[in-house]
Amino acid sequence: MYGQVWAVGITALIAFAVLRGHLTAIRFRWRPPLVWWLLKKSFPFALVILLMTLYTRLDAVMLERMLPDGKHETGVYASAYRLLDASNMVGYLFASLLLPMFARLLKTKGSIGPLLETSFQLIMAGAWSLSLGVFFFRNEIAAWLYPDATPYWGDVLGYLMLSFVAMSGAYIFGALLTANGRLGPMNRLFLVGIALNFTLNLLLIPHYKAFGAAIATLITQALIWIGQMVLAKRMLGLMPTGGAMLRQALFAVAVGFLFFFLSEWNAAAQWQFRFMAGVAGSIVMALVFRLLPLRGALAEFRKGNLNDF
Repeated sequence: MYGQVWAVGITALIAFAVLRGHLTAIRFRWRPPLVWWLLKKSFPFALVILLMTLYTRLDAVMLERMLPDGKHETGVYASAYRLLDASNMVGYLFASLLLPMFARLLKTKGSIGPLLETSFQLIMAGAWSLSLGVFFFRNEIAAWLYPDATPYWGDVLGYLMLSFVAMSGAYIFGALLTANGRLGPMNRLFLVGIALNFTLNLLLIPHYKAFGAAIATLITQALIWIGQMVLAKRMLGLMPTGGAMLRQALFAVAVGFLFFFLSEWNAAAQWQFRFMAGVAGSIVMALVFRLLPLRGALAEFRKGNLNDF
């Protein structure tokens, strides 16, 4: 808790210091019409955050309430979710960068397709590499983090981390839809996600416990991502090209085979070395499949007026 408070507080102070030179004299005044206008304008965005929180955190509450050993199963689930939360920080940072860039391009009627495809290639390449790496080394990572962990803990971790792929895709298209300003369709999609997650947890938790909650999260996140892509296509006519999606699919298969081979090969070697070898191999394959066009990515991010934010 203290770490969270300090991190947010220091970030706020740094942001204020950066913006201070661009602001006029600051005066605090209570203006009810302005406050009411701000509340109305910000309500749809606040609703997005609330609904996302509900369908991503509902499972832990249901685990504790539905099972006789709910506290233990919630602990197992939380032990895996910590790693997913840490990974999501990277996706959230990318989304924070993409949101103003998409908004600027939408406002100026600029071409969004190249920036969307570049961000899709970069973020998804990293998501596939991390998720599949953790999945195939799930038991080793769980035992490394928690000495009392069993293979059951590893299965919960592995399948929950697969959700990171869908979450990363949702960060991209969620930022695009949010920048567009029409949040009603996305909020309705999130309501469907809440209902789906609740139903899946209701069906799976009694039989599979924390593992069932992990499967429910994976299915929910995947369908939310697909729904956001459909909305982006309908509302903005934007979608990654077929070639980009094919390269991602081939890359995911190749990375999966690589980590599977390394997880089974030469068990005498330290798993950490085999895992890092898989990460290095994933980077090489990302270059081979042209998912890391660094020069092109830098050019597209500059076109998105990154330096203005």
